[in-house]
Amino acid sequence: MTYMQPTYYRLLAFDANQTQYAAKYGLMFYRDEHDPHPRLAQSNLRHIGERDWAIEKEAKWHPTGVPVLFIPGNAGSARQVRSIAKEASTYYHETVPREQGTRDQGSRPLDFFTVDLNEEFSAFHGHLLLDQAQYINQAIAFILSLYPESGQDGFPRPTSVVLVGHSMGGIVARTIFLQNNYQQGSVNTIVTVATPHMAAPISLDSQVTTIYARIEDFWRASYQRTDRGLLKDVSLVSIMGGNLDITVNSDSGNIQHIVPPSNGFSVFTSSIPHAWVGCDHLSILWCNQVAKAIGKAMVEIIDARLAGQVKQLDHRMSVFHKVLITGSKILRGAQADRPLSLDGLRHSFVNLDERWSLPSSNAEHYHVLELSDSKQSTLQILTDHSLEQGSRLEVLLCSQGTSELMRCGQDGLSFVPTPASTPSSSLPLFEGEYHTAKEFRFHQGALTSGTKDIAQHLVVVDRGPQYGDQGFLQVQIQRENSNSRFLQTTNTDLLLNGLRLTLEPQLSTVIELPNMDNSLLAYNLKASRPGCEGSRTHFTPFLRQSSWAMYEDKFSVNILAKPEGIDLNFHGDLPYLARAPLKNKKGVELTPWMDPTCDSPMTVELTVDKFGSVGKAVIRYRMAAIVFTFMVVLLTLRAQLQGWFKGESFASFGSTLVSLSKGTFWKFSGLLTGISVLQTLLATADSDGVLRRWRLQDVLLGSNDLFFWFLAPVFFQLAVGIVALVWVVLTGLVVSISWTMRSGALSRQWSPRNRTLSVVFLLSLIALVVPHPFIFTGSLLTLIFSSARVLSVAKRTESKSSKELWDRFHWMMTMVMVLFFLLPFAVPVLMVWIRNIAGRWFVSFPSDHRLVSIAPFLVLVEELIHGAVVPRKTIFARYSSKLTIWILNGMLGYLIWSGMRFNWQIYGMTHSFVLWILALLFQQTRYGLQLSRQFEIYIWRPVQQYLPDVVSRNERTEESKQD
Repeated sequence: MTYMQPTYYRLLAFDANQTQYAAKYGLMFYRDEHDPHPRLAQSNLRHIGERDWAIEKEAKWHPTGVPVLFIPGNAGSARQVRSIAKEASTYYHETVPREQGTRDQGSRPLDFFTVDLNEEFSAFHGHLLLDQAQYINQAIAFILSLYPESGQDGFPRPTSVVLVGHSMGGIVARTIFLQNNYQQGSVNTIVTVATPHMAAPISLDSQVTTIYARIEDFWRASYQRTDRGLLKDVSLVSIMGGNLDITVNSDSGNIQHIVPPSNGFSVFTSSIPHAWVGCDHLSILWCNQVAKAIGKAMVEIIDARLAGQVKQLDHRMSVFHKVLITGSKILRGAQADRPLSLDGLRHSFVNLDERWSLPSSNAEHYHVLELSDSKQSTLQILTDHSLEQGSRLEVLLCSQGTSELMRCGQDGLSFVPTPASTPSSSLPLFEGEYHTAKEFRFHQGALTSGTKDIAQHLVVVDRGPQYGDQGFLQVQIQRENSNSRFLQTTNTDLLLNGLRLTLEPQLSTVIELPNMDNSLLAYNLKASRPGCEGSRTHFTPFLRQSSWAMYEDKFSVNILAKPEGIDLNFHGDLPYLARAPLKNKKGVELTPWMDPTCDSPMTVELTVDKFGSVGKAVIRYRMAAIVFTFMVVLLTLRAQLQGWFKGESFASFGSTLVSLSKGTFWKFSGLLTGISVLQTLLATADSDGVLRRWRLQDVLLGSNDLFFWFLAPVFFQLAVGIVALVWVVLTGLVVSISWTMRSGALSRQWSPRNRTLSVVFLLSLIALVVPHPFIFTGSLLTLIFSSARVLSVAKRTESKSSKELWDRFHWMMTMVMVLFFLLPFAVPVLMVWIRNIAGRWFVSFPSDHRLVSIAPFLVLVEELIHGAVVPRKTIFARYSSKLTIWILNGMLGYLIWSGMRFNWQIYGMTHSFVLWILALLFQQTRYGLQLSRQFEIYIWRPVQQYLPDVVSRNERTEESKQD
């Protein structure tokens, strides 16, 4: 937990003269206990909250550090900056002063600014992303203008700002380069946290999809250029939380397909040294270990001697690797090279042939381990000592094997931190309930003949009990490939049979599983080692899992104490996008550590976690609920219209749904299965890019492993259940409303003039005041109440007109279902509008007031309320009915082809279908009949005369079908 005393200063000088968004957004300056607060007269400060102050416009004030700007994400708060800012301040003021020469190296404190974006729903509306990007560029220009021309303490004036973006704030940070108000060179470092870089978390707005495409094209093209354009010095680091983040799929945090390794990388919090755990979407900002790592990295990349305020790109990336990736951080002793004479020192020589464990000692002692003569061996060392200055133990490589003078040092030894694993460990961070465990240190390096020419001995210096507890240190030499297991297996084999391995007692073993490369699967691993419990071992076995799509290491400690097993899962590629591996390896690598002083082997058993895999599939394909449920609605509507056009009564939605469940839905599931299998086979054999050229990767759930052929049909069958549940709920609602209505006939229909005026009034309201989703939602509610009125009258009517009433009611309820499943495309925009109104921002987006987007639905509901039913007979009935069915077929085909990736087009397709229904209804009006007659006289009859045989043959075929 990070303890802080935050103070926020709102900068009132950044007003309407600086930005057109001043009434909507705000800019704040963060300070904590270590940070110098603005030195201003009381008249220039105004207290506006418990920890909030406002700096008046006329105040003359200059920050003194290096500017950093935090950008919150969807519905995010400007105050989310506090943990990272506090840890960065603490590291600079408490750790940096102890390091020599930091002032000469350009180290400076950080000035954290943060933007108040009114907690907008930026993931729901593309216009919000553009507004925020424009505002961020203006805020950057204003922040840089605050710094004096002469700079501070002889350093140059800052010309750039470091950006930290959370969630969609990271997308805003990447969008600023595309805006016309971007100031070149004003941003060269971006750190994103839980940002969905590859694909939007929801795709209900076409502009969000367009912005993502523009960003990716710009960034990819810039880095592919020889000079790399505006991004040549820009570094981008993406930090993801892993499986605990169910808001943003962490697979989408991969930036390796966009940014070259020289400019950025993706890393998970489980790979950050001293963190080693996953984080959810919000805790990734306040998790103490993660915040400390980010704060430390940001302090260490600073070089105030340069105008850009950060180190050169290669040095900057070196810092990010060292601080954020386990294995990149090298820990060495205090002395790098020194002579060593054993004369007068307590020492002992040990012939290290295989393994050695530090013996207990009550006084200072030097253990000289003679390295084996094997030319291809691996030296491994594991200890619970820090091996830094003040530690009880020190490890040296020495070049001479006599008791006389030896040359020793740490060259060739690199220790990386790993979490401690003790009998009381449950998580990689803690021992017991409250106490932090000692971290282990691990070294692994090859002992080649060249190495032995320099170092023939490994010297372990035990300084004695006055420097701390005894602890442990274990050394092992492993012959070539003796600690490596390469296993070829398949997902099917793991699902049916699992994997069982017996590992010989050695310090560490690497298990490579190259075919475990699909991130949709979750696994469970159980370990057992009878006879090695309790005090017989120095530490309990622990495990590291590594995958190669991104920097994702996960540690599991004390694995023997978990009879239920440990969860293994990883992240990788997203569907619809090309694979972007980080390294040339594939699959997963498991590295278990065990104490080799116990002779018992360890058995590990790996199985597929079925329920965990289902959970990962749901998180990745959450938008499938919208697509597949709409498929079910369209198939049901299609079956209803087919019967209606044949002269049958208009069947209810529920009865048709039940009927289709007995046959048609199963056939459609089979079609989806065939498409999934064919797509996978084509993807496997796609050597010349046919799959990408024809966009076959966009079909259904995207190209995937053949193992997942069942996902599409399963999702479809689940969608059938969801639609059935919604039907029951909506029908129950309509029936309940109908019970409250008085008996009697339907209300008198409005005249065409009044109906036209009502539509014009609502369209005017949309054009001037409210967004069209507001009227769309209101139209749905109106249709529900009108359906209840028709139901109430139909129940009490026994005349011949009751059949017409029931047909009308069933048609209205079908349209209720259609409009209900279009609500996901209306509700987000409505939420954005309400949020803006609550924030006193009354400027609307033009796309929210497009009359063409809502007019057909508005007119259709108006027609339904006044008794309109899709006509059976028109001038071209035999063709219009077929065309209606084929329109629905086309909509189904598109949903299969690209519906999952471009969900927002569902609304557009339904919009076109409604226009077609209105065209059919128009043919029954007076003007429609007149136009139809004119069409028949001047166009249709000449066609009949010109093609008499074709027309008569079609008419005879149609008449025979009707007979």
